[in-house]
Amino acid sequence: MMLTNSAAKFSFLLRRADALAWEHLPDRMNGFQRFLLMTWLISAAFWPLVLPLGGPASSGAALLEVLAFFLLHLGLAVVVLAVWARLRAKRRIPVPVEAQLEDLGESLVWTMGRRPPRLLAPEAIRQVRLGPDHVFVEAPPELIIIPRPVFGTAQAAEAFVMRWEKRRSMCFL
Repeated sequence: MMLTNSAAKFSFLLRRADALAWEHLPDRMNGFQRFLLMTWLISAAFWPLVLPLGGPASSGAALLEVLAFFLLHLGLAVVVLAVWARLRAKRRIPVPVEAQLEDLGESLVWTMGRRPPRLLAPEAIRQVRLGPDHVFVEAPPELIIIPRPVFGTAQAAEAFVMRWEKRRSMCFL
């Protein structure tokens, strides 16, 4: 995965799996998506109470029907969210592409594929996050995805995140 690695310049290959790592971060859902998911699951628990699924049944059987219906919808929600994440990852990185990140100290230069390089000042960065296998620099409309092995060590990746998160936060004081 690592093509070149110097003190301030990293070149690497990005694949769809790298974009999928961003989509699978635990808190990636925005408020509207959470609202839709909760509405779906609440309605899944509500409808069996309103529409009788079986004939006359005891409260225990009715509770089992509600639980089964809810679990079915929970499974459907998990599948829909997984497909949605894969589609978003495919849209972000449709084919493997070479990327390059240059840390100039005062700013970052991001190049992905044949697009022209983009200079990112610390104030343009919304957040810098450390994932299990990647570092993510969110600077809308750009998302910089850096696989952790590019940094060489876990400590180097953590130092990069801390340095840029500090620079970013200093811009808003």
